[in-house]
Amino acid sequence: MSAVSELEPRMERLESRLAWLEDALGELSRQAFERERRVDRLEATVRKLSERLRDSGGHELPPPEDERPPHY
Repeated sequence: MSAVSELEPRMERLESRLAWLEDALGELSRQAFERERRVDRLEATVRKLSERLRDSGGHELPPPEDERPPHY
């Protein structure tokens, strides 16, 4: 067997692994991007809620409509 023919199966395995790693990297990159977007939305929500609380003048926020009053 020649040296070239011995390298072919190895090269095929390496190329296959490289393709799999590129695919995995792309998927991880997409997931990281989605997480970053979600964190950005959550931070914006927290900012809005903080502003609403600050603008309420420190007054208590009204209780949720589905919460039972304490006298029940």
